Amino acid sequence: MGRLPEAVSHLEEAVKLKPEDARTRNNLAWLLATCGDGSVRNGVRAVELADGANRLAAGKDPVILDTLAAAYA
Repeated sequence: MGRLPEAVSHLEEAVKLKPEDARTRNNLAWLLATCGDGSVRNGVRAVELADGANRLAAGKDPVILDTLAAAYA
């Protein structure tokens, strides 16, 4: 629907409500790392979220590792 800032806001709230949910952290990190809209993209926050998700997953989830790589890029 193209409502990217709203999506970020909702995902940030979901992370606050359930900080131990690696999947939610990963979803937000992916959006922030790969968004084509430069006003939404935030590499620093993406790395923070993906690193946290990776720690929660004990470094064993390839999807999260992919997101972490994209965030670092």
